[in-house]
This record gives sequence, C-alpha cells and structure tokens, in this order.
Amino acid sequence: MKLVRIVNCVSLLGLILLATGCGQQVQPGAESGVGSLQADAYRFSARLFRDGSPTTLRLELYRSDSLVGLYGRAYLGRTALVGRVTPDSIVMYFPPTDDVLMERLADALEALAGRGVSRVPSLSSLLSGLPDSVTLPPRLLRVRNDTDKRRPRYLFYDSAATWQLELTYREERDVWRLYAFEFTAGENSLRGTRDRFRAAATVSRERFYPSIPVDARRILVAVD
Repeated sequence: MKLVRIVNCVSLLGLILLATGCGQQVQPGAESGVGSLQADAYRFSARLFRDGSPTTLRLELYRSDSLVGLYGRAYLGRTALVGRVTPDSIVMYFPPTDDVLMERLADALEALAGRGVSRVPSLSSLLSGLPDSVTLPPRLLRVRNDTDKRRPRYLFYDSAATWQLELTYREERDVWRLYAFEFTAGENSLRGTRDRFRAAATVSRERFYPSIPVDARRILVAVD
C-alpha cells in the first residue's frame, strides 16, 4: 500500500472521536466479509461541511456487541466509506479515493485530536443509553442540557483542543437512543439526524469487513 500522511480530516474525526481504546495493530484480511450477523442498525441523514463546501451522505452504524460497523453513501447511492471500530482499532476504506485507514485508536486519536486524548467513550456505549455515567479522561469535559427534556443534549469537548461533539438522545420504548450528533472542528463540521432504526437486524459482514484492494493508499496518521 502507498502511504499518505494526514494530520487533520474532519470526515475521519467525527467518527474516530466517538471510539475508544488501544491495542494491537489491525491486521488486514484477518476476518471474512462472507455471511451475516445480528446488529442494531442506525441510519443518519448527515452533512459534512469542510472548507466551506457541504457534502450530503447517508451514514449507517451497525452495533454488534463491542463491534461497530460504519457505512456511508454519498450522492446517487455511491459508497463513500465502509469499515469498523472495535475497542482497540479502526479500519476505514474510502472507495472514491481508494484510501484506507488502519490504526490503533490510541494512535489515531492522538494524531487527530492532540496528545493526551487516547481514550474517549466507546461508540457502542454512546449509541444506546444516556452517557451520564460514562467515565471520561481528565481532559475531556461533559455538559448536559435539559432544555428539551424529551431530547436531552450532551456536549463533549476537550479543554486543550479546538473540537466539540454534541449528542442528542430520544427515548423510544423505554430506551434512550442516539438521535442526532454534531461534531465541530474549527470551521469544519459533521452533523447528522437519525431517520431509521432497526433492532437485531440481519447485516452483511461486508459492512464490517470490506474488501480492500491490495494497492489502496494507506492513510498514515502521526502526532506532530
């Protein structure tokens, strides 16, 4: 794979900053995309604003235990991204540009969010249930807004960085689920509102384990 170094990409940040952990390096090809599995399926209508230019996409999240699959569709249904987040790693493939990100989360978080931010709440834990009791690292702050009691909002931000994440929840059948999100980094942002949810859906393993070309360009993140 060809190496491409990046330091700041909001399309990655909005997803990575929700994840957690550190562990061994991801090994491509270790899992198969054949077959299916059971997962809660979330679909968000999202917009990415980068350098003043908006991009509309459908963002789908599939939660299966501690594994979360991500799949994004851009204009005319074209696949924009596909991959997975585990408690210790992230794999994301971007077909339009043939780029792939395979990193330990600790490395990706420090490169994209600043030194010392190597652990944040897991994406799996933020999708279902209010995050009042989620343990946060010292640098990560949380503020709850109950102006609309039917849709409480939580603001997460790092006191030493220039990003913030706002999550809005809605109660459905006695379960609080993530309804909307907005991630902001400087003048860039990624925001979305959920328009569909299915519990225990049958999901193709390709949503978690995409087929990545051997000559895909590797996105390499590094701490300055």
